[in-house]
Amino acid sequence: MKKFILGCLVALLCTGCMGGNSKVEDGMGQKQLAWTEFQEERPDAGFESVENAPADLTLKGVADLYGTTCEILDKTVEQTEHCQVAMKLETVRENQGEETFKKELDALEGQDKKDYEIYVNNEIDSLEVVVKYAAVALELEEGLTSLDPSSLASNPFKLGGVSSSLSHSKDQIVFTTKALAWLKEYKDSLEMARSYQGR
Repeated sequence: MKKFILGCLVALLCTGCMGGNSKVEDGMGQKQLAWTEFQEERPDAGFESVENAPADLTLKGVADLYGTTCEILDKTVEQTEHCQVAMKLETVRENQGEETFKKELDALEGQDKKDYEIYVNNEIDSLEVVVKYAAVALELEEGLTSLDPSSLASNPFKLGGVSSSLSHSKDQIVFTTKALAWLKEYKDSLEMARSYQGR
């Protein structure tokens, strides 16, 4: 696991997106463990039909949003890993705090400053959709909660399959909600960094 991912995901880990089982403590080892566990929680993509058109529409919506969110999450991590200045600054923020981060940001000059400004602006623009997606995720989660496996199963022998399909979609929406919460937090931190630069 690359070092930057750990620093980049501090917001995710510290804001409780890991839920009650978060193992975030002092030290990079615990943060790496928490990030690894979060990544291991990723459910499979797609959905399994329950042979009910309205329910399948909800399940497909969850699967589509989950897939899109995973793409955004992976792209954000990858883009940041490719911006050496961003990696350095996020490591400073993680290890030395916000004030030292601001000082390092103020000290940027020349190409480093230009690269970081381009990175911040591009990331903020690309993460603009996460607020809308978070609202959609809440609606889909409500829709999933209202689905009853016993009423969707056309016969008792299909109940297990329907329950499994709904459980899979619930896992997808839980991961999606966590990832979107982190992406929103990360976008907010980039906007703060941009406001520091503007002073």
